[in-house]
Amino acid sequence: MQHNLTFAKKNCILNTHYFLETKTLIRRGILLDKAIYLTREGYAQYLESIKQAEHRLNEIRHLKGEQASNSSEKWCDNSSFDVRLQEAMAITTLKELLKGKNNIVIIEEEHSSADIVDINSTVIIEFPADEYGDAERVELKLVATPVKDSEHELSINSPLGQAIYKKKMHDEVTYEVNHHALKAKIIEIK
Repeated sequence: MQHNLTFAKKNCILNTHYFLETKTLIRRGILLDKAIYLTREGYAQYLESIKQAEHRLNEIRHLKGEQASNSSEKWCDNSSFDVRLQEAMAITTLKELLKGKNNIVIIEEEHSSADIVDINSTVIIEFPADEYGDAERVELKLVATPVKDSEHELSINSPLGQAIYKKKMHDEVTYEVNHHALKAKIIEIK
């Protein structure tokens, strides 16, 4: 039945690109207290994004200084307000990226064992019966770097991805989405 897969796709497979979505999730405060799983490449991109955020903040501050020295505008004029707003947003982004850096776990993209769910493992997951009485089985590949809009890849940074990571066949997992506890069972690991 498509209902569960659609629900899983919208609510569990949160990460459509291993770093850009992680940054969005950090902005929303979702990952600040949780591990952020990244490959070495993803970690390098994360560090690069911190540099970009610092650079952007410096550019904004430079613009702010130019406006202050070259303009007769008051602090409450629109362009001055816009620059201050941009500065506040840049500071917030940088702070959140720096907080998130403390929670990063570097993972290796290799399949270690057919008995344990690892990066690049393909798993068959069963979601319990829905209101129509139908349980659904879905085959997904656990990845660090999902292809955008892939229906069959599951990000390790999604709630379901974190729940099944390093679990064994026939393990039942509970994961949280939008403050609702959901269950799934690992039927097979390929």
